[in-house]
Parts: sequence; C-alpha cells; structure tokens
Amino acid sequence: MSKLRGEKIVGNAGENATVLKLSMLGYAASTVKQDGVDIAVVGGAGLKVAQRVEVKTVLQRDEMARYSFNISKGSDKRYYTREDCDIIALVALDIENLQKAVLFFPVESFTSVKSLTLTKNDFLNPSDKNEWGSVLNYSQDMMYQILKMAKLKKEYKIYEKK
Repeated sequence: MSKLRGEKIVGNAGENATVLKLSMLGYAASTVKQDGVDIAVVGGAGLKVAQRVEVKTVLQRDEMARYSFNISKGSDKRYYTREDCDIIALVALDIENLQKAVLFFPVESFTSVKSLTLTKNDFLNPSDKNEWGSVLNYSQDMMYQILKMAKLKKEYKIYEKK
C-alpha cells in the first residue's frame, strides 16, 4: 500500500471516530469534502450555527509514547484560520475507547502553531477546555463577534484592503 493511500485510510478513520463521538453526544455530524473541511456539524443541543471541523489523526504513539500532530493546511503548510474551519479535532486511533480518542480545539489555538505533541493521558483525562461543549461555546461566541464586527463595518462603511 502506498504511503498516500495509508494516510487517507488513517484520515478517514479519524474523521469517522470524530463523527461517532459527536453523534454519541447528540449532534448531527457528517463527513464532507468541501473546501477542505472534513466534518459539518449541523444540529444538536445548543448549536446556533453550523460548525466546520477539520480532523487531524495519528495512528499510534511514537517511541517516546507521544502523539505528534501536524496542524497545517495545504501544500504550503500554512496556519489554519477561522476562514478554513471553526474547530480542529485531534484523534489518536490507538486509544481503545473511541469516545476518549478525540480532543477538540478552537481553530484559534493553531493560528500561530503548526504542530502539537500530546500524551495518552491528555486524551484519557482531557481538560474541560478540550471537551466538545466548551469548544463549541467558544467557537459560537467567536462567530458572533465576527458577525457583529462585519455588521458594524457595513453600517459604518468601513472598507478593508484585501
């Protein structure tokens, strides 16, 4: 099997594990392949606006028992921004309990970081800030602020150079 094919299989497994976790939490989530987004979350408790989730997956820990995630976009390896997605899910496939194998982060966590190293303990005993509910609330608050700012710019005819 080619390296690229193996990476696709691992990526698909991570996306499916993330959809499973979100489904078990009561959210309507499905894999999509649109504009580089892996998963769309379109329904569920407290969801005010659909969330675009990018998934990064590792198959197993390295020889130092760490999970190393590369969190960059495209062949130019640029940082993720809110224009790309809302939430980034990190998945460790060798964790037996798939409910514990997925951690969530707001995309803003990676606007200046392209990699992250975690341990198995980070997955088994996650911080509240990496639980879906906390990340969803943060993400929706950020989207509200962005939309509010866009409305103000339009109201006051503030234009930005692109």
